[in-house]
Order: sequence, then C-alpha cells, then structure tokens
Amino acid sequence: MDMSAWDDLDRRSGTLIGAGATAIALLLASAGSVSAQDVAIATDLPRDLTPWGMYQAADYVVKSVMIGLLFASLVTWTVWLAKSIELLFAKRAARRAMKTLASARSLDEAVRALSETKSPIGQLLRAAAAAASRAEPACLRPSDRRRRSSACSAPSGAS
Repeated sequence: MDMSAWDDLDRRSGTLIGAGATAIALLLASAGSVSAQDVAIATDLPRDLTPWGMYQAADYVVKSVMIGLLFASLVTWTVWLAKSIELLFAKRAARRAMKTLASARSLDEAVRALSETKSPIGQLLRAAAAAASRAEPACLRPSDRRRRSSACSAPSGAS
C-alpha cells in the first residue's frame, strides 16, 4: 500500500475518531487482512451529524420528505394553538353565562340578560322560553291576564 492512499485517508478522516480508525486500519493493513478500499469505505461516514448537516447530505427524495414533515408539523401546531385559544374563549363565555343564569330570578329575566349572546346557553334559554310560552295557557301569559278564558277558570265541579 502506497503512502498517497494513507495520506488521502488521513486527510479525509480529520477527527480524533478518524485518526483512531486510521491507526487501527494501518495496523490491520500491515497484517494484510484489510485492504485500503475497505478502510476508505469505512471512513466515508458523515462527520456532521447536526440536523442541518444531515439535511445537506441527504438525497432529494429524503429532503422533500423532510420538508413535507416539517410543513405538516407546523400545520399541526398551528391548529392546536388556534383550537386551544378558541376553547379558552368558549370556556370564559360559558362561565359568564352560567353566572348570569345563576343570578337570574326567572326564566324571562335570564332570557333578557342572555338574549343578545350567541352562546349555546343563550340559544338554549331562548328555545326554553319559546317552548314555555307555547305550553302555558293564554290566561297565564302576562299580556293576556286581563282576558280570562274558560280554560283558566276553576273546574265546574269544584267548590
């Protein structure tokens, strides 16, 4: 084995590990069990194992997969952040509506307090008030108290 091959191998190794591998390869080559080509293949391993170094050393297919994964990760974290903020605001609105509902003395008062909100609690109260107004007799409604109908009078058998 000539010296130019060893010099080339030593120049490529450059690091302490490469120098150690060169020394071991020199010992094995002097014994005749390893060729210079085997040693050159073993020292062609990448030395820059940082994420950017691995990206630079990668093939085009691997680079495109890495870019796709980076984009998918960015989209995932963005959706998570947006939904977390949305849930935070929804919880605050629900707590406020529940406090208003707890402090209301009647269904009508709760509906008036929460009628302008678009929250699910406001919608539920509006639907409950509409159902209650359809279900109660006309004589019990505040607007119809003056007009008494037969449905509101006492049964004929009661004394």
